[in-house]
Amino acid sequence: MRYVSSSLVCLALVAIGCGSSSNGGGAGGDVTSLFNSRYCEVFLADVEGDVAIFNVFNTVGLNECPSELWDALDTDAIAEEQDVFMAVLNGPRFWTVDGAAGGDAATGETEEFGGIEMQKVAEIQLPLAQALELLDRADPYAEFVVDRDNAWIFNAGREVYELVDPDGGAYVMQSYSHQVDDALTSADLPSLGERLQLPAGWIFRARVVPSELVVQATGQAIVTQDELRNTYQKY
Repeated sequence: MRYVSSSLVCLALVAIGCGSSSNGGGAGGDVTSLFNSRYCEVFLADVEGDVAIFNVFNTVGLNECPSELWDALDTDAIAEEQDVFMAVLNGPRFWTVDGAAGGDAATGETEEFGGIEMQKVAEIQLPLAQALELLDRADPYAEFVVDRDNAWIFNAGREVYELVDPDGGAYVMQSYSHQVDDALTSADLPSLGERLQLPAGWIFRARVVPSELVVQATGQAIVTQDELRNTYQKY
């Protein structure tokens, strides 16, 4: 497998599992009280023949990814310890959804990465050619099709943050990231459009939903990221 930067890997992994919402109880993928909670993920990437394998671990339901431990993680050391081709860090991230239903359930397998306990929430296998294609297309505002069965839930009265494309298609933010701007907070999100370099014809908007908003994916979802690596799903 050719060398690729960890930032490109993480952006491409949005299309194959970033932001799994499974909880620590292992009782399905239903989670509540997520809004503005902090989490981190580690992807262990390997190749077997013509198949790329990604094992996804996250802190959801276990801890809030202590900064001093997360900042000290060494991806080369993790990859060597786990005997994989590459380890990729995704986070810290913060949910902008109130809850999630369905999706991957925690497997019960846990690992410690630099003292941070994480649970395995998914193992994703892709043809190597498809994985490389995803990496080649890892650009902000590019659409990716995700194999996913889940629902993001926004409570009535919640302010949501959306990208709208020139055709009127709306993408609602599911999480914001500290990977580019570690000072970003939920208070900054309503005015985020002032700093994004949006493609021609796109707009950013903040609005309050008067009733519960459920963004459902049945089999597939379309997701994208902005240049700050905040993640959105089309609905």
